Amino acid sequence: MKGFIRGRWIAAPALLVAGVAGLMLATTASPASVTIQVGSLLAVSGSVSGSVSGFQPNATVTVNGTSYLADASGVVTLSGAPLAGAAALTIGFVGTDGLSHSVVADLKDATTGATLTASDLLDGVPDVTAPVTLDVDVGAATTSTSGSTTTTTTTSGGGGNGGAGGNGGAGMLAGARRLPDGSVSIPASSVAMPYRLVIKQVIFTPRTVRAHHQRVSVRYRIGDTHGHWVRNATVWMRTLPLHRLSSVKAKRSDMAGWVSFAVRSGMSVKLQKGGRINVFVRASTPGEPIIGGTSTRRLVSLRVSTHP
Repeated sequence: MKGFIRGRWIAAPALLVAGVAGLMLATTASPASVTIQVGSLLAVSGSVSGSVSGFQPNATVTVNGTSYLADASGVVTLSGAPLAGAAALTIGFVGTDGLSHSVVADLKDATTGATLTASDLLDGVPDVTAPVTLDVDVGAATTSTSGSTTTTTTTSGGGGNGGAGGNGGAGMLAGARRLPDGSVSIPASSVAMPYRLVIKQVIFTPRTVRAHHQRVSVRYRIGDTHGHWVRNATVWMRTLPLHRLSSVKAKRSDMAGWVSFAVRSGMSVKLQKGGRINVFVRASTPGEPIIGGTSTRRLVSLRVSTHP
């Protein structure tokens, strides 16, 4: 059997080869991809607010097991969305291939680039996360028995340059040391402008004052805007107004950036539901000005309620 192409007769096997080649090109074409954008989120008390985009218009999207409806532009708005105890967003959606896909976006601090933990996100201290971009190859997924897919993603995000959990800066700054968890510790003296100190974590134990003279442990973790933990930083705190908590002397942060204070609630604290004790915290480098430069300050609050 022969075929006529461009004025010439050719044998049927040639036609078959051409057809197979075309089929191979079609099947090896690059898979379609979807870009999911996780915007900068506000995380506090185990929930997040912000937006996630890149979905089909009016699509149903799940975030950590809770269903949301995308708007006509493919944007899902999260307003106090529960994290379900997780330190990441697990996002489920139906791709243009008609299959279900799931991607995970780790949440990192927008300032330091350090990966946030579940305890960071669970406390009452607000955290702002760095934006994340997830490129999902929806055509390259392997269908599972449930009809969902396993996808390959490329993730990029904002934040510090070489966050506390990464390699950036290790061995480059004087006194840099690798901690057992892989993060990097540097002395406060190695923090130089334009980088600054950051009061990264705040932990009150217990989290609520319910009596006068109640003992409270306060822990702060000091980092810098380059993503390192900072040791030997001078940390000082006081309440606004004074005497809501007992006064303390300044302390230095340890190798992992932690510093702890033991205080007691004062008689001037009003034990009422929904009350707050405002605490001013300052971190600075010994020998440098406590205002400006690499120093930092933060206003945090401790819950107050009625007697047990």
